[in-house]
Amino acid sequence: MPLLALLALLAMNGCGVFTDDTAARETERELALQRWHRCISRSISHGTGQVPPPSGNPGATLAIHGLRVTNNCEGHERDVIASYPPHLANRIARKLSEHQRSLYAAHLQRSDERPMLNKARFEIEARQGDL
Repeated sequence: MPLLALLALLAMNGCGVFTDDTAARETERELALQRWHRCISRSISHGTGQVPPPSGNPGATLAIHGLRVTNNCEGHERDVIASYPPHLANRIARKLSEHQRSLYAAHLQRSDERPMLNKARFEIEARQGDL
């Protein structure tokens, strides 16, 4: 009798081994993550500077742009979340949001540094002209 119960339990759990179905789900999950990441990167890099600042408030501009990036990639985010078990949905959504914010912060830092680098190059060239 215990052997029959064990066999039934193993059959219900898929014998605890990876099956082709599990491998297919892993592949689907990776592809969904790649599509989401490309969408976020594309939306961040193409969207900066397109939102007019409401009453000159840069914080509001960043919030609007962040919302636009989120809306642009909402379908990809749903695909990623759906590729995980339902009980992990909130945790996965939070991790995706954190990653999106870190990508956006890195992009803003790079875009803030560019004008400073250009200004420094201009000042160096101007000083060389004085020599």
